[in-house]
Amino acid sequence: MYLNHQRTKGILAACLFAIFVYAASVPGYAQVSEPKGTMFQVSTVTGLERGLFYPVTTVGQMKQHGNIGVGAFEGMDGELLIVDGQAYNAMYDGKVVPVADDSPIVYGAVAFLNADRTASLQNIASYEQLQQSLEKLLPNRNLFYVFKVQVTFNYLKVRSTAKQ
Repeated sequence: MYLNHQRTKGILAACLFAIFVYAASVPGYAQVSEPKGTMFQVSTVTGLERGLFYPVTTVGQMKQHGNIGVGAFEGMDGELLIVDGQAYNAMYDGKVVPVADDSPIVYGAVAFLNADRTASLQNIASYEQLQQSLEKLLPNRNLFYVFKVQVTFNYLKVRSTAKQ
């Protein structure tokens, strides 16, 4: 599925590299006390590659461990996005819809985001240029990081999975 939006405004969160660290607890979210710099993950990408599409937890349980993250729904029926503690399903038909906390998921990775550092990037013309600019900000390329990027797009091309 490919979706094009003209002048789409929004937040591109954790989708850049699906990488996490530099996370800390954020007051106001129901949560388990995770140490700063902790990513919480259920299942593995290898499991998904091998067809393990059965639920292992729920959206609500994942939100107890982080307010930003990604994942996959039961049967690979769309992509889980958690941004600012709100969960969404980026569906195969291009719709992005809020989801309930009891929604079952087969994979997920979340963290609590409290920015240790901010940066302003100007005149980024492509995804490749954005990747290169963000990589320059990394103190260690051997760790996981969370990026939350606020942008205005002239064009956005995304993909999602169809239910298996």
